[in-house]
Amino acid sequence: AGQQVRVHEAPGGQCTAPFLHEGTLVMLWSSDLEKQAAPCLDKRDNAFPLAPQLQGTVFGLQIEAHEAVRSFLDALAKLPDGAKFHEDDAAQIAKALELSGVRAVQRFVATAFADGKHLGQEMRLEFTATARGLFDAIMPVRRTNPRLLTFLPASAQNWGIGIFDMEAALNLYGMVFEQFGGELPLSREEIEGKFTEFTKLRLHEDVLSLLGGEYMRIDDYAFDLDADVDERLERIDENYGNSCFVVQLRDAKSMAQNLEKALRARGLHAGRKTEEYADTKIYTLRLLGTMPIEYAFAADVVVVGIGGGETTRQNLRSVLDTVAARTKGAAATELSAAVQARLQGWPEDWAAIEVGDLGEILDGMITSFEGLAAMLPEDEQELDIGQHLVEFARKLRTELVRHDAAAALSASYSARDAYVIRSRW
Repeated sequence: AGQQVRVHEAPGGQCTAPFLHEGTLVMLWSSDLEKQAAPCLDKRDNAFPLAPQLQGTVFGLQIEAHEAVRSFLDALAKLPDGAKFHEDDAAQIAKALELSGVRAVQRFVATAFADGKHLGQEMRLEFTATARGLFDAIMPVRRTNPRLLTFLPASAQNWGIGIFDMEAALNLYGMVFEQFGGELPLSREEIEGKFTEFTKLRLHEDVLSLLGGEYMRIDDYAFDLDADVDERLERIDENYGNSCFVVQLRDAKSMAQNLEKALRARGLHAGRKTEEYADTKIYTLRLLGTMPIEYAFAADVVVVGIGGGETTRQNLRSVLDTVAARTKGAAATELSAAVQARLQGWPEDWAAIEVGDLGEILDGMITSFEGLAAMLPEDEQELDIGQHLVEFARKLRTELVRHDAAAALSASYSARDAYVIRSRW
């Protein structure tokens, strides 16, 4: 670049010390710095333009990649004999990636920037006209406003709503067996036969075809430091514990009947408890006798609470109250002022949204540590590190609220040629 820049050895290659280039502070990191630095700094045909969000801001970070996946797939196809991957392995990896739709990814851009008094972030995936595979299932093109927002309880502070395309997922599922059936341990027919044998239900007709295209998750951040979970359930507890899920259904009555049939087929109905609530029934099961799961059907949704936390139980019942109120004509819950402020200036046609309240998370941590400290012998309480964490959490919570920094929001926008996630904190 015509200037002296200090280069350091780094994991996987080299990196430069920060330096100024055309008024921008730059730091380069590459597996082959000498070869790759020039295309980044010299004039080039395919420029990486500065993202609009970074123009005029006092702080910004931009990460961009073009054709990275395509280059990787092309490299796999050209692996020489004797390479680390066997030729057949490379071909299988390439075929799996092709099927997943990653070749459709044309451009990736991630930015972080000062957005008024907020920290703003944006992640953008741009697609070619190539088949999108898995992206069509988990990032489908938005066609209607998500309806589950109308069932959001006013008390929910940490929640998210998303969409999925079950038809696209089933198409991909079929293509997996078409292209990899010979390498899989069980055929499609055998897998679906075992499902029917286990549940007395048909996988597609009795379960998957009844799912709608939306879900909502409400989280409870009461930290259970003394959780004694069966090791077979640890992964479920880590990922889904203390959460309430609302899943849209195409036919709630049929799904309820089918679930009842499956539970009776496994004998799980015997230890189940039932509670009458808000013109519906709440059922409680215990997985492996330890993890409580509550569920209820209302309107065109099924509501499921995983974990025995009191807030999770309240969240499930708050959803049922909201569904009942909406069914009788009540207005939908208004989004909080903090959420509305963070949505200001963004398009209204979002496909997914996530809201986090750091104040509630800190409150949960404080309550948990205080409960744990109360269980310690009196002569050990002064030595408990938890009390210092509680003091810090209380001060941090106060400052977050004072600076209007307790809430964080992400909204996703989905189209055929791009998927964009915008965040404000």
